[in-house]
Amino acid sequence: MTSRTAAAALAAALVVCPAGVASDSIRLADLAGTYVSSSDGGCLLELRKDGSYTLSCGSRPKLKGQTRLIEGGFGIGPSRLPTVIGMPPPAPDDPTRGPYIVRTSDDDESLSFWLEPLRWGDRLYLIRSADYESFCGSIRAGTEPRTTPTGEAFLRRGDHRKVTASQLPKECERSK
Repeated sequence: MTSRTAAAALAAALVVCPAGVASDSIRLADLAGTYVSSSDGGCLLELRKDGSYTLSCGSRPKLKGQTRLIEGGFGIGPSRLPTVIGMPPPAPDDPTRGPYIVRTSDDDESLSFWLEPLRWGDRLYLIRSADYESFCGSIRAGTEPRTTPTGEAFLRRGDHRKVTASQLPKECERSK
């Protein structure tokens, strides 16, 4: 594999190494679905079982790409030839070094982010790794669990009708 091919593969996967939740039992197929968020002018994320996705946010251009699950989360963002921000990327078969984010210099940084699944009762949220504190604050403030489809965090379509657990998610227990 040439370095240009490797760079293109990394950009397409938008590999980001998180410090967040790790779960051996989560697969992209389990996360497949349509997710809704009110951030960035309203976003709709369609995540398919094969890791392909489409992200539509307000008046911004639609993003399409391919991602993969790494340590319980995955990256979403533009898929052009990359500029590395932070430190050099690892080999495509060794995504364990980081943190770094692969993106082009003209990308809108707000559309490149790391998502981690959070199950709360029967609901499935995708939380931006930088937004856990905000999400947990929304629970404490009473705006989560929501009763409408939209809210700051991505929530799988239809899950706003599902029951949550009576206690805080374990991820929010850590962020008190």
